[in-house]
This record gives sequence, structure tokens and C-alpha cells, in this order.
Amino acid sequence: MNEERMQILKMLESGKIKADEAARLLETMEASSGAPELGPKPRWIRIKVSEGGRSTVNVRVPTALLAVVNRFLPDDVRDAQGNRIDLQAMVQAAREAGEGRLVEVVDEGKRERVEITLE
Repeated sequence: MNEERMQILKMLESGKIKADEAARLLETMEASSGAPELGPKPRWIRIKVSEGGRSTVNVRVPTALLAVVNRFLPDDVRDAQGNRIDLQAMVQAAREAGEGRLVEVVDEGKRERVEITLE
């Protein structure tokens, strides 16, 4: 990770800047790096949860925070079945992915839904 990116993430971690400011700075830095664009990169992860037909959660998080969150999680994270989750690969895939739905889980009987999208 280059020095400028680390400096932005440290400012975010210490509370000197907000998440949306960090996302904007990281995007500006990437755009000025001269790297070829593969398409529109998602800036946000949106998580929506509804229970009983009504919305209970609707949160939007900058994708730039993935790298910060990843630094604080243990190296050996596992899912409910005990399979190892490769967080680094997930972070990289989210950075490279285009916009759209990642996950949608629906329980029609209980009228519950979880939807995760990249915007």
C-alpha cells in the first residue's frame, strides 16, 4: 500500500476525517495515478434489511473502509460452516467489481430480506 493511501486511512482511523472524505480522497488519488480504468468502480456498499415487510436497516458504507476494517479482523475468519473466508480476496474483488447486487437473501415465509449491493 502506498504512503498516501496509508496516510488517508490513518487520518480516518484517528477521526481527523470522515468516511465520505476518505473515500473521496482515495478515489481522487487513484484517478490521478494514471492507472487504466476498468469501468465504474463502486464507491459504496449498501446493506438493506427488511423484516415483516418493513425496512429495518438501510446503511451505505464507503468501499474505502473495507481496507480499514480488514486491518482489524483476525487472519483466520470462518463462516458458519467453518470454511475459511479470504478477506483480502473479498476486499480486492469489491474494488474491482462493477456496480450491482452482490447478495440477496429472502425468506418469503417470514417476509425477511437482506440485500447487499455495490453502488
